[in-house]
Amino acid sequence: MLFLALLSSLALQDAAELQGAWLSAEEGPTEVIWFDGSRVGWLRGDEPTFYRAEIEAGHASLESWGRFIELEVHTHDDGAGLHVEGDGYHLALERCEVPRALLVEPYDWPTDIALDADTVAELTDELARRRDEDQRVRQFGGQPTSEEMSEMGRVDADNVAFLMQVVEELGWIDAERFGTAAADAAFLIVQHAPDTRLMRSALPHIEADVRAGRLGSQAYALLHDRFELRMGRLQRYGSQIGVSPQFGSVLMPCEDFARLDELRGELGMGPIADYLEFFKDGPDAPGPRHLPELRAEARALPAEEPATDEGWTALFNGRDLSGWRVKIRGHALDDNFGDTFRVVDGLLRVSYDQYDSFDGRFGHLIYDAPFSHYRLRIEYRFLGQQAKGGPGWAFRNSGVMLHGQAPDSMTLEQEFPVSIEAQMLGGPGQGERPTANLCTPGTHVVMQDELVRRHCTNSSSETYHGDGWVQLEIEVHGDESIRHYVEGELVLEYSAPQLDENDPDAQRLLASGAARALTSGYLSLQAESHPIEFRRVEIRELE
Repeated sequence: MLFLALLSSLALQDAAELQGAWLSAEEGPTEVIWFDGSRVGWLRGDEPTFYRAEIEAGHASLESWGRFIELEVHTHDDGAGLHVEGDGYHLALERCEVPRALLVEPYDWPTDIALDADTVAELTDELARRRDEDQRVRQFGGQPTSEEMSEMGRVDADNVAFLMQVVEELGWIDAERFGTAAADAAFLIVQHAPDTRLMRSALPHIEADVRAGRLGSQAYALLHDRFELRMGRLQRYGSQIGVSPQFGSVLMPCEDFARLDELRGELGMGPIADYLEFFKDGPDAPGPRHLPELRAEARALPAEEPATDEGWTALFNGRDLSGWRVKIRGHALDDNFGDTFRVVDGLLRVSYDQYDSFDGRFGHLIYDAPFSHYRLRIEYRFLGQQAKGGPGWAFRNSGVMLHGQAPDSMTLEQEFPVSIEAQMLGGPGQGERPTANLCTPGTHVVMQDELVRRHCTNSSSETYHGDGWVQLEIEVHGDESIRHYVEGELVLEYSAPQLDENDPDAQRLLASGAARALTSGYLSLQAESHPIEFRRVEIRELE
């Protein structure tokens, strides 16, 4: 009742009434939201994120690099306070000054520094080495692994630190003073840098080199477009292809799509249709389409409604977490740290908006009753961005644990229950990444009469890019057989789930009298750092 009374005192707002900066007024991580025309800057920590925004009648649709956030925004009647709801956010904010971090001011670098030939030669050689390293760590043989992503991040961070040290002493590395090779390598470092201020600072120098014919035009187009998109605006030259969870590979929003070829021609660039050919998944596959066009088509489609079948029992009631228990690493049983598991608009959501950093806090929502013979049906979708500090392998990664240990038998620092995991993976927008795989924390299974000791085994499922709903069903017959189905198709089968006698957590269970064969156990849904929603979790018990 208190919440309803609060809403009655709020007013739905249009964009003009929201303009300016708003500071979170509650305990927890400091957040600032800046409504600036048709974009929104959101500051969490030191590096801001900017979104293109559509705001009407209290609803804000935010988009950044193909990912959408849908929010309801309400101000107090006096205009001094703001409430933001939706997509896992529940924020109360008050007006504030715009922080300097959201202004993205350029760095103050020296100019007219005298150079000698030896310094230029030494720096050119070092930049060439770093350029080669930048390209080496981006040579993936398919979807990059977490180790490859970590190495790429390490190389980028090291290159940026080196470049900043040089330009703070000598000024920008332009082609006129340092030569084309050095300037081109410096551009490449900036292009892959996470520092938006660095992009803004380098952009006018790179434009000057391009206009003077000392650098190729594509360098300026790439950096200009990436910077504009990072700032919540529109790209001009159509150089940036993004990966949308909803649509896969897309041409990011352009300021004048109808004149794109004309604008590209001003820099000597070829037609956009030829450029998009490079990003096709195959010779007969369509190229990336313009994101706003795809978004308009999706909005015109009728909303999906989950069907209901007789004979199934819902484990999630659509209202609260009744019947479930929470275990998050480092926290006591039933401590739902950060409101990680919550119900939003009738959906079960796993969210990390109250985390400063993920910090290995793997979580599980455990149904408080064991099952042995059953068919489990789950409908899920990934959404939003991975939590800061989440491991690379956990991008669009979750799972449902089967035959798991009792929740009160887990230790405080235990990451995963000893169990059988039906792993859920989302596609990154291109390439193959099957879902409904098998992982075995503290366990083994048998496949084709052989004991499988590897931790994970891929299914034969398709890859599901975007944020559409995916239906996963698992049929379990004690320790006799377990089958995974995706959208009704059998994609994986195995038998004889059993404890791994060499795993410390499994050893502890065996020592307490647990049987080696897993004939029954607890179900749980994972929290591994990427937001996910469930609209259906239901079971049909079998004889």
